[in-house]
Amino acid sequence: PVPRLFSVVRNVHHLISACPESIPKMEEALESLAVEDNNDGNTQKHGLSGALISTLAWAFRSEPPFPGAKSDRRSDLVLEILRALYALDAGNPSKSQPSHDTMTQIGIILCE
Repeated sequence: PVPRLFSVVRNVHHLISACPESIPKMEEALESLAVEDNNDGNTQKHGLSGALISTLAWAFRSEPPFPGAKSDRRSDLVLEILRALYALDAGNPSKSQPSHDTMTQIGIILCE
């Protein structure tokens, strides 16, 4: 699934960069999807940055240990996610400004 995820994230990155007015549409589409938490039955909504950060966490924490073999494309996926997050902030800094909690999440993921 990594090559497919990489392709999706690359396309999201290009869409954010080329068409920043698409950001609210993507946010709205992702927030309309409710994800049920298996632990307590609550539902959570995730926007675009939340989906990217969750994918970033998966890429670092999945097996085999990161960065894996030469054929493992998770490092490419991580770079593309970071580029997409940067483009998300650069494309609409006032609305997509990550919260302190979001920045803390990214820092924890990168420093583990």
